[in-house]
Amino acid sequence: MYLRQQWNDSRLRFDPVANNNNRRLKVGHEDMRKLWIPDVFIRNEKSASFHYVTSENNLLYISAEGTLWYVSK
Repeated sequence: MYLRQQWNDSRLRFDPVANNNNRRLKVGHEDMRKLWIPDVFIRNEKSASFHYVTSENNLLYISAEGTLWYVSK
């Protein structure tokens, strides 16, 4: 299952010119833990568990406008 989320945080805006004209930043796993990511729940779930694996299965990009795009597998 893939979980994809997108939200905007204006505090994370940046100038793409100062970042070699990159309009999108990829956030590493260590820095990802420092950012707020919304909690997700399924209202009618009977039981659930999270599958832990040896490597992180998530991705986070921040656009110049402060839009965050998060994917977890």
